[in-house]
Amino acid sequence: MRRNRHSLSTGIAILFAPENAIYLNGLLEEWSAFEGMPLSGIIRQDDLQGLSFDRRVPKQDVNRSELSRHEIWRLAYREKPYLRKLSETEFLQHGADILKMLAPSFIKGGKKQPDATIARLFQLFTDVLEEAEHRRLDMRKIQRYLPNFREIIDSQNNS
Repeated sequence: MRRNRHSLSTGIAILFAPENAIYLNGLLEEWSAFEGMPLSGIIRQDDLQGLSFDRRVPKQDVNRSELSRHEIWRLAYREKPYLRKLSETEFLQHGADILKMLAPSFIKGGKKQPDATIARLFQLFTDVLEEAEHRRLDMRKIQRYLPNFREIIDSQNNS
């Protein structure tokens, strides 16, 4: 059996073999069923030939003046990941609280907030997204912390 060697982002080597195509096809079937979408194709062993992964490395010696605001925020969060100490429940509640504060500013007729406040809330939510990526967290879980989101927005628009 011929095997091809490729490295993952963790630097661990992985061997691609025919059974991996079977495994990946099973994953695709389960994912499409979970998403309620039709299966769009299958993976053949030939599809795995030449597949490689690059290691994700943080930018070194970055000129921050050339970065966008959200990139600067992401780098700042990575230097001090203050949300790491929160449990998943606390973390999702924190993210939901930020969304609740942001939402009225994006709803027609909603209460507008000063640009500095919106920028700070965006920075906080960028921190949430960065931490969610670190945790490999499915952010759809945040919905359970926003059960009456439509009512909250409507009440803020009417006051």
